Amino acid sequence: MDAGQLGLGPVFLHTREAVVVAEASQGRIVLWNPAASHMFGYANEEGFGLLVEDLVPEALKDQHRTGLARYASAGNGVLIDTGMHVELPAVRKDGSELWVELSLTRMEPEGLSGRYAMAVVRDVTERREAERRLRESNAVLEGTQALAKVGSWESETTAGPARGVRWSREMYRIHGVDPDSFEMTKVSVDALIHPDDLETWQGRLGEAAASLSDLAGFTYRAVRPDGSVRWVWVEARFYPERPTVMVGFVQDVTDQKGAADELARLALVDELTGLRNRRGFLTVAEPMLNVAHREGRDVVLLYIDLDNLKEVNDRDGHAEGDRALVAAADLLRTTFRESDLVARLGGDEFCVLLHGDVDRPVQRLMESLEGRRDASPAIEFSVGVASSSGSEPTRIEDMLRRADAAMYDAKTAKGGHGPARPPERR
Repeated sequence: MDAGQLGLGPVFLHTREAVVVAEASQGRIVLWNPAASHMFGYANEEGFGLLVEDLVPEALKDQHRTGLARYASAGNGVLIDTGMHVELPAVRKDGSELWVELSLTRMEPEGLSGRYAMAVVRDVTERREAERRLRESNAVLEGTQALAKVGSWESETTAGPARGVRWSREMYRIHGVDPDSFEMTKVSVDALIHPDDLETWQGRLGEAAASLSDLAGFTYRAVRPDGSVRWVWVEARFYPERPTVMVGFVQDVTDQKGAADELARLALVDELTGLRNRRGFLTVAEPMLNVAHREGRDVVLLYIDLDNLKEVNDRDGHAEGDRALVAAADLLRTTFRESDLVARLGGDEFCVLLHGDVDRPVQRLMESLEGRRDASPAIEFSVGVASSSGSEPTRIEDMLRRADAAMYDAKTAKGGHGPARPPERR
């Protein structure tokens, strides 16, 4: 059979697409073009009389036979004359498989009996392989991004806010939204940014997009739909091959920030007692003095020594000594107000900085100490006091020096032993 009998012109022989014509009742190929013989690895004359199912993988043969029988008897089928393209595996003469995309068209040649169908076939094996490699690459990328908590996004700057925007899966995860249901709009994206950071977010990204310049990194808070907040680092840049596309990267730095905040807190807090340490005390004390001076308020500093710490350590061990330090810290914490600055300066020395006159803070401390006289572990204090008038600026180092000297005098007056008593003031 030649192409003319089927109404096919010379283009049939020269088209780059593979074309296969088969008769349905026997399922044999009656005509194919050189592109088809080359695709399936047969000599051109070998195709004539070849069963179509010889090109079909074993797993699909039953499905092929059912469809062919339906067309032969009823003249219709799932794909024929629908314009649909379907991708299927096929088999070459040497048994190797390839992936093809095909469409089916009914043929009714004049003077010929039976039903004929024409398949236009394209080899898509390379494209499928490229897609497979891309999927694997994307899977690796997504896995790497998830492990590093790094997401990526692209934005076509000429498309307007939240248009032409693509997010990686990790970008969605960081912001706590479902990639399959999240509707990408300016309003929906802005809703994921903490209100206090939204102006910075919009301004920085808008300026970079308008000027087509790289976005220097900054941190913002992402508010997830469930109300949880994550700290996120973002930066973006433009690449020469895509000059209008902003490519951005974000990283969830909540854990790192939490660790950094904890380190900063530990640098200012005494680990044993939970009070501020010397650095933490000095960080707050100087500003507190400055405010008191501006407002004309008097300030009092109590310098407190735990008299019997060495005796407790020597007699009962350092664990009991630590208990005494914690008990002293708890006593100071409950005696004074939250607005008063209580700290452990180091070793057995504590201090309290507060507003007010001199006598009342010392009296409160003595009353609290007396109230736990029979408690264990036993604690004893020596106290020195320094005050500062609101009308006269004073540096915290000067107050510490004066209060320390007063505490030493009070301790010496007791011989380093005996119950605590109100100290002499300086």
